[in-house]
Amino acid sequence: MVREKKILVLCEDCNIREESVLYSIELARRLEMPILLLMLVQEALRSSCPEEVLVKEFVEPIQKARIRVSKDIRYGGDKAAELLKYLAVHSGLAVIVWGSDERMIGKLGAGKTCHWLGKLTGMLPCSIVSPVPRTRGMRAGT
Repeated sequence: MVREKKILVLCEDCNIREESVLYSIELARRLEMPILLLMLVQEALRSSCPEEVLVKEFVEPIQKARIRVSKDIRYGGDKAAELLKYLAVHSGLAVIVWGSDERMIGKLGAGKTCHWLGKLTGMLPCSIVSPVPRTRGMRAGT
């Protein structure tokens, strides 16, 4: 049985960047794939990161774009371990889209990094992309 490929959008602590939402929608359209959203939240932030935030900021825009989307929230202290456990169950990923903290941009695979995701890059089953905001007024090719 061939498993359907999916796009995993990974966010942490209720931080969802708009450019990641838009990028994942366009990628899902181009690749004709559904989106999985995984929000990793520190246990201490459980009450300040309700599921409604996840649905309003991420799930609703994707549903409006008529793309299949599913969501999961994992609470705990070790985000790297939570991600690896999630990936053990959810195989068939085409790509991971980083959906949080834009300070992570440029750190993935760039040698030493203190961010937990940067430390996992060699263990992940697919590439990680971290979309950046488009600069207004730029034309294609410039």
